[in-house]
Amino acid sequence: MSAQKKITKKHVSSKTPSEAVLTEERVREIASDVFQKMLADAPTPPAIRQELPPEPQVLKGKPGRRQDRSYHKVTITIDSELWKLFCQERDRLGVSNSRLFDIIVWQRYGKPLLSYQEAADEE
Repeated sequence: MSAQKKITKKHVSSKTPSEAVLTEERVREIASDVFQKMLADAPTPPAIRQELPPEPQVLKGKPGRRQDRSYHKVTITIDSELWKLFCQERDRLGVSNSRLFDIIVWQRYGKPLLSYQEAADEE
């Protein structure tokens, strides 16, 4: 059934048909039904596909968090609604912000070889 409903006599409170007026309570019920239907039909954001890029190896014996890869530090500005979705996906996958950004960009650009994969292939 569509989100638009036909208003029938059960929806109105009136003494005569010419004075038919929707009650505030009924308007709220109808609006609630419409919004529930809209939310149910709303597209959900695509989840990250199951294939994830390989993770770089952590180099042991070196102070700090060192990995065998080339990387760039970036600062970004992102819309608050996109950030909420990003955080939901990060929490769902149980990864860091950096790792999720790597995953998204890696998938978006066709799963290219990463810096630490190229280094491993040359050896």
